[in-house]
Amino acid sequence: MKNPTRKVFISFLLCFFLWFLRVWKLEKVGLQEYDSVYNFLVIRQISEGNFENLFQHLSPSFFLFFAAIYKIIPDFLILEYINALLSVLAVWCFVAWLSKIFSYSFLEKMLFLLFLGLSTYGVYGTRSLTIEALSSLLFVGILWAYSEKKWLFFYGFVGFMLTVNYKILLLVPFALVVFLTSILSRNNISLRNVISKIFQLCRSFDLKNLFLSILPMFFYQFLGMVLGLSWKNYPAKWWFVLFGQRKNVNVWHEAHFFYFDLDYYFQYLFRFESPILLIALISSVFSLLKNTHTLKRMLLFITVFTLFEMSFLAKAPRGILFILPILYFLAFETLKQVFCNIDFSLCHRLKSMLQINILKKWNFYVVLFLLFSYQFYLLKTHIYDYTETYYPKIVEYLEQEKITKLVGTVGINIQAFLPQSIDYQIIRFEKEIPNWQKKGYEYCLIDDYHRLVGAEVFDSLRSLKPIMEFKEPTLFSPLLYLEHCEFTGMTFQEALQTQKGVSQDRSNLRLIKLGKVVKLD
Repeated sequence: MKNPTRKVFISFLLCFFLWFLRVWKLEKVGLQEYDSVYNFLVIRQISEGNFENLFQHLSPSFFLFFAAIYKIIPDFLILEYINALLSVLAVWCFVAWLSKIFSYSFLEKMLFLLFLGLSTYGVYGTRSLTIEALSSLLFVGILWAYSEKKWLFFYGFVGFMLTVNYKILLLVPFALVVFLTSILSRNNISLRNVISKIFQLCRSFDLKNLFLSILPMFFYQFLGMVLGLSWKNYPAKWWFVLFGQRKNVNVWHEAHFFYFDLDYYFQYLFRFESPILLIALISSVFSLLKNTHTLKRMLLFITVFTLFEMSFLAKAPRGILFILPILYFLAFETLKQVFCNIDFSLCHRLKSMLQINILKKWNFYVVLFLLFSYQFYLLKTHIYDYTETYYPKIVEYLEQEKITKLVGTVGINIQAFLPQSIDYQIIRFEKEIPNWQKKGYEYCLIDDYHRLVGAEVFDSLRSLKPIMEFKEPTLFSPLLYLEHCEFTGMTFQEALQTQKGVSQDRSNLRLIKLGKVVKLD
């Protein structure tokens, strides 16, 4: 296709289609994850001039960006639409970068765009208000700048990333491994040579690069003080993330930061993404024995190292956020090698009977079409089947009955729909109820989100007859349970078993009126 205008138009249509997949039925879902809802509340706070939680998750750039938009258009749905747009932009930039390097035709580029854009987590992770979309875009920028040796951009992207997603630090060990490998691969290895190499690197290192990487953090440190926050606020957040107590972050269910589980992500990739990813990963590892493109080798090393590293840490699908696009690239390359470079010279008779030349021309596209179909099936069964919520009906009843005070069991999903005139407070244990009753809180929302995080401590409340109850589809999403393994310590199978148990309950959302009959042990 030589017409550039037509290429741009087709690219735009395909990107719009991927964006549509990410926002479809969002108006019926609201914000279905704890972090997503909490991020929205922080964004709303900042837009109103309250900067108390500016450094939440160490993501001030994320919060200020969306707070500025919310100030103009106070609708969380618009924020989700923009977040989905950032996700599609990240996919497009990744595809455009690699397509240029590996000389893809326009058709191959569009097929790769669709293949990556239909990733289950790529769609799920951006149907909310979290940092994953912006993080993916910045990570693509980091990879591009590194491959092109544009160091000013590289360190700039790294610095910006540190104010959005601190988990980029998980790649620091990989960088050290690459550095040590480059030293040990040389002849005449000795302690003197190693020390000499380190000093040589230090001398050649431009301090302005380091300054550029930490400049955004200094900027936010200064901004926080200007906005009235303590100078300790931002450093304290960093200290807690890097050195603070990371175990038992869940008060109801023991969970640890270090948790070894070798097959968690392999199970996820096999059951929730295209199974071809695992085949491609194994094939790519073996291909290292042959001549491999330098960039492809680096991307493969990042992928293998990250999978190995994450096997020792708390688990969640977002743990492989950075390497998921790389896995899809390796899969696409593997498919090209297998189906576009097959030698049929030994099958003369079959070639003649079945017109194998024609099949050879189209077999790559046929296989991709089958994979696309399977990806659509995954999106339906793991995402779109859970796109309906009954939280607005609870809010409608509260407003009709002029109820202005409500407590809830752990879950905060309803807050995306609550008007600010209704005060909603979280209880962690039943023994807290009398204190809230004294303050005028006579209604409780039993939200089965507490079962998702392992808080099985509300049996007495659950035994009360509800005023209204619903079977809430957004609480059945298996991906939601897998995302919380990081905080519950559950294995892959335990999380899905919990999801199955919750989905079989008669109702998962109950509004009750508190009374003296509540047992408080």
